[in-house]
Amino acid sequence: MEKYKKTLMKRIWLMAIIGIAITLMYLLDIPEKLRPIDNVHFLDYIKGFQAGMISVLDIMFVYLIVRYITTLKNEVKLKRLYNAEMDERQKFIREKTGGNVMWVCAVTIIIGAIIAAYFNETVFFTMLGCGVFLLLTKKFLSIYYNGKY
Repeated sequence: MEKYKKTLMKRIWLMAIIGIAITLMYLLDIPEKLRPIDNVHFLDYIKGFQAGMISVLDIMFVYLIVRYITTLKNEVKLKRLYNAEMDERQKFIREKTGGNVMWVCAVTIIIGAIIAAYFNETVFFTMLGCGVFLLLTKKFLSIYYNGKY
């Protein structure tokens, strides 16, 4: 169980570092340095989209960090979370739905869409649609396989 506690601590630190780095990049206006598009309204849209994505990520990271910290303090919750993560049925369902590869691909495509938005509006919407499609497909497959198995 000590190994699992170390794993949770690594997750906590990783989420904290990533959350702070992304928020600092947004607050320091680093993405604003890329402005080859002349459409001011679309740039405002992108700025709002980035603010929303960063807000959601920060809220999710804070929720998970608080959850993991409270879990580390309670041995019963720790055992329950460990069993939930190591459940063979859930592992099987994760494998059937594409594992973590689907999440990584979808997030990478969405990040690429945000970067591409500074160069071409059409590419932004296409990549964003593709990323959302991957996320929805993963969720629908997860629901299907949870009912089937």
